[in-house]
Amino acid sequence: MYRKNTLRKALEQTLKKHPENIQKTKTTQQQIIDAIKANPTITRRELIYLLNSTEGSIKHHLSQLTKKRIIKREGSDRTGRWVVNEYPQ
Repeated sequence: MYRKNTLRKALEQTLKKHPENIQKTKTTQQQIIDAIKANPTITRRELIYLLNSTEGSIKHHLSQLTKKRIIKREGSDRTGRWVVNEYPQ
């Protein structure tokens, strides 16, 4: 519960700093990118919980973002982190 609140606060602060990025509906991929920027060590399970989505959906979107080279994974599966290469406007 604590981690979820911390992530949400970080996302809200990011959006306050950059109000031009606020849209009425954000795509799942945009939400994933924002969550990764707020916490590069976020896990798939945390993304599922944070975005209220399914495991298959998160896997699909992470795969698509990786193929587009927007994000990449550095380090091991357990202690690694995500890196955002570019943020599509």
